Amino acid sequence: MKDPKTTNQRKRKAIFCLILLIFISLFVLLFFILPEIRWRKEIAKLQNAQIGDVISFGGYVSFDFGAKNSVLGLYQNNEWIVLDRQGDQILLQSNYTVNYITSDNFNSLWPVSDMNVWLNNFYYNAAFSSKEKNIIMTTICDCNFLEDWSWYSSSDSDDKVFLLSYDEYNKYFLNQTSAKRMSKATGSYESYWLRTAAKDAGYYMLVTDSGSLDTVGTSALQGGYIVPAIWIDISNL
Repeated sequence: MKDPKTTNQRKRKAIFCLILLIFISLFVLLFFILPEIRWRKEIAKLQNAQIGDVISFGGYVSFDFGAKNSVLGLYQNNEWIVLDRQGDQILLQSNYTVNYITSDNFNSLWPVSDMNVWLNNFYYNAAFSSKEKNIIMTTICDCNFLEDWSWYSSSDSDDKVFLLSYDEYNKYFLNQTSAKRMSKATGSYESYWLRTAAKDAGYYMLVTDSGSLDTVGTSALQGGYIVPAIWIDISNL
């Protein structure tokens, strides 16, 4: 006659091994198989990408802190609009806002601003895999401002992720509708920052919720939505 105690121990051990096997399988699926499938799909889309296309590249857990109807904590694919293509080099801008940032650094310049630091540290490392990072270019971002708005001077910055500038807004958006960006957290179009300084100290220009350019801008203290942009190079894929 079998010992009930021994039988129960074996059952518990079998259940534990089954749970462990399921956990390992899910880990491999989530962190190895699915990312590789996603990467192969991204490559195919990027190789054929044309200006105006919407593509997926990378993914992140929502960073839309403090927004009403927040979807914070939900994993989302990064969705991008192709703004420009020069051979194998492609300019992408997010199709949605990715965060709402307020800053205590009132007179910050773009190279050392909280927006730049957040984009090129937290967001860059959280949103892209090592393979995706390998094709994200370092972009020299000018910090030009309108001639009579000289409250500051600043050197250019070398960034992996950046905000569009006043000049890039005028270059890439042929109409206001194409410049509009929605927040998934609020479910509505929101104003978002450009990296170009406005006339008053501590202010940055905005793209409004209607897609128009607001050169008066808003203070970093008041906060604003972030819409990242990246240049990628697919020549080595």
